[in-house]
Amino acid sequence: MSNSRDVIIEEAIELLGDDIAMVHMKDFVVQDGKLVSVAAGTGEMNYEKIIRFIKERKPYIHVTLENTTPENAVQSKEYIQGLYDSCRI
Repeated sequence: MSNSRDVIIEEAIELLGDDIAMVHMKDFVVQDGKLVSVAAGTGEMNYEKIIRFIKERKPYIHVTLENTTPENAVQSKEYIQGLYDSCRI
């Protein structure tokens, strides 16, 4: 499943990359055969390709995080920031 996600992300970046002005990040887990949204960094989403795209081509854009709460917002932000900081281009 992750391979098909990677292909979809690659195709979206190739087709839409020049026009992307903001990125909305969402993580998920599969529970009882259904996708359930969770805080960034706590699910199955592989953010590597998206983070690399942002760092290489759009380092000035904003990223929004879905399913953050006061309890997990800082952890989610630090997770995404850590991926960005460690991404080599």
